[in-house]
Amino acid sequence: MAFGQPNYSYFGGTGYQSAIYPQPVPPYQQRQEQPSVIQQPGMLPARYVTGREEAVAAQIIPGDPFIFADFQHGKVYVKQINPQTMAADFVEFARIQPVQVQESAQQPQVQFATKEDLDALRADMEALRTSIQPKTRKAVNTYEE
Repeated sequence: MAFGQPNYSYFGGTGYQSAIYPQPVPPYQQRQEQPSVIQQPGMLPARYVTGREEAVAAQIIPGDPFIFADFQHGKVYVKQINPQTMAADFVEFARIQPVQVQESAQQPQVQFATKEDLDALRADMEALRTSIQPKTRKAVNTYEE
């Protein structure tokens, strides 16, 4: 280098030519906003969506199931890549209102038999049992000794 020339190699160039032809500066790239993905260690990845179509169209990586919460419609979608077919399995869960069971005021009353009814029934059974006498017959020995 000559005595009167500045040392441009200090600024990342290769000498005098760096001052004439400076290195191009990369253009400012605007950061694209990523969708809000909630993922903590040990938790499944989840994302809020506005409808079923958005959950179906979302791209996911193979591995754990991805959960899509749709609070406007009261639904949760689960999407997972099937490792055997490499197709996306999509499951939809809907929030339903619990069924209100109305207790009717006129429930059938259970009626139990009284002791007098049981005694009368027992007496009737004994009368029937005594009226039917089993006919006894002698056993015929068919084997002779």
